[in-house]
Amino acid sequence: MDTSEQDIAIARLRSRIYGLLAGGFKGLNEAHYQYLRVQYIPAWHGVVQYLQGGEELLPLLGNMQAALDAGDFDSLYTEYSGLFMPTGRLLANPLEMEYVRETPQHSLSEQTQLADIAGFYRAFGLDVASTTPERVDHIATELEYMYVMALKEATALTDNDTENACIVVDAQRKFITDHLGRWTDKFRDRITASQSSDFYAALGETLALWTSIDKQLLFDTE
Repeated sequence: MDTSEQDIAIARLRSRIYGLLAGGFKGLNEAHYQYLRVQYIPAWHGVVQYLQGGEELLPLLGNMQAALDAGDFDSLYTEYSGLFMPTGRLLANPLEMEYVRETPQHSLSEQTQLADIAGFYRAFGLDVASTTPERVDHIATELEYMYVMALKEATALTDNDTENACIVVDAQRKFITDHLGRWTDKFRDRITASQSSDFYAALGETLALWTSIDKQLLFDTE
């Protein structure tokens, strides 16, 4: 595989992983639960086999499948609601603003930060309001953005559009630095500390691990 083919394959792989993570954190209904229970972990195995260092994810995938096998829709919905929904206990708020408020390093107002996130989406023609009920800083929305951007990168590389590929890669680097990468570890820690869900604890650990891996992929200049 030459360099261009390898870059395309990596971009597609990254896109698929972000899509799977977004799917794991999206709201639950019966149909989506059945997808998680039957297809979700096999889909992960289908991509992890091509990921360098992917063996680190295998125990987490096993934990997720075991949790799904041991429960049912009602139990997982109760866990999701308790962790992530305002109508529940909100033990692990899934919004970026919960984790980056008014620190010395990040003193922008919440409105300004939300506008910045929305600006990333609009810059690439993504109308979040029409495609998702979630806020722009919801974990599933931010992951969906990275899914789309990695796919755009793969398309640009396939079309030999180097200029556009560079623009898309630069946007991903900025987004993971300024937004997604700032809070996934803290979000993971909240889920783990709640001790309320084996499935989401493993998913949160997978998210944090993947974010670390993807930072290396995005900033690897060799």
